[in-house]
Amino acid sequence: MFNLFQNIHIDWLGKRKIFIAFSVFIMLAGLASTIGRQYTPGGTDAFNLGVDFKGGTVVVAKFRERPADDDIRAALHKTGIADPVIQSSTDKPDEALTVIDALPSVTGQSDRDRATLLRARILEDLKRNDEALALYGDIAERVPGDEARCRYAALLLKVGKKAEARRVLEDVEHRMKYIDRHSRVENAPMYDWAMKELSGLRT
Repeated sequence: MFNLFQNIHIDWLGKRKIFIAFSVFIMLAGLASTIGRQYTPGGTDAFNLGVDFKGGTVVVAKFRERPADDDIRAALHKTGIADPVIQSSTDKPDEALTVIDALPSVTGQSDRDRATLLRARILEDLKRNDEALALYGDIAERVPGDEARCRYAALLLKVGKKAEARRVLEDVEHRMKYIDRHSRVENAPMYDWAMKELSGLRT
């Protein structure tokens, strides 16, 4: 049998202090590097903490044809999410795992509906109108306020479904009779748009 090294005799225990000192040096150097990265202004964080430590919401979005990360990020920015983290799923290439730190944790049906509304807005911005319409139609009756209905109607008009858009806007018109003054004033541009479009559909 061929042996590359023969008669090797190294006093490992005798040199243990050297090895221990070298190990301690490596650990201290790593610790110093970690502290430096963590507290250097404009530098990269030493620890990539997930929502388990930082809080926030993980949204798994499934697409028929997955868009580029930059397109998803741009769509999120338009909805008011300042700094999303986009991650591709390794075993499901059609899914994008989006960590949205600005959103509260999703716990109840109302939170899920609001997350769905956000997803529908992203899909609409990505020109995936059929998927967005399906989501708007599912949540329009459940989400408080009339944002979902107005967005639903606007997208229906965009794709040429005027009859369905008119039905949704007439529902908004009916609901306007029962909303308080503060909500009416706060959302005046949205309601003005809805009534203008409804008037045009009736002529």
